[in-house]
Amino acid sequence: MTAEAIEASPRQGVTAAGDRPLRIALLTYKGNPFCGGQGVYVRHLSRELARLGHSVEVIGSQPYPVLDEGEDLAGLTLTELASLDLYRSPDPFRTPKRDEYRDWIDGLEVATMWTGGFPEPLTFS
Repeated sequence: MTAEAIEASPRQGVTAAGDRPLRIALLTYKGNPFCGGQGVYVRHLSRELARLGHSVEVIGSQPYPVLDEGEDLAGLTLTELASLDLYRSPDPFRTPKRDEYRDWIDGLEVATMWTGGFPEPLTFS
């Protein structure tokens, strides 16, 4: 990429490639940046898309993704979706307290986790 392309910004209405900026939504149901690949991937992809001049909204549930900050990343935002935090440290695979359940989907998520299933795609959707 050329220096001229890097200097182009969404404030000027042009991306680094010279096109109009896009509005991009990145969805992540588990955004842990310290294990697995999804959180790491979302962090780096969102940062680079924002640096190219696009407006990027990351929509995620717990553990929430960690996004980079900076003047060149003004178009990068995080929308936090309420959810059970079943895999938090230091107590992964925990049993939530009664007042943490918001609806039957939360109960389904816990039951699926207890039986060795993969509940996140269903409960996130």
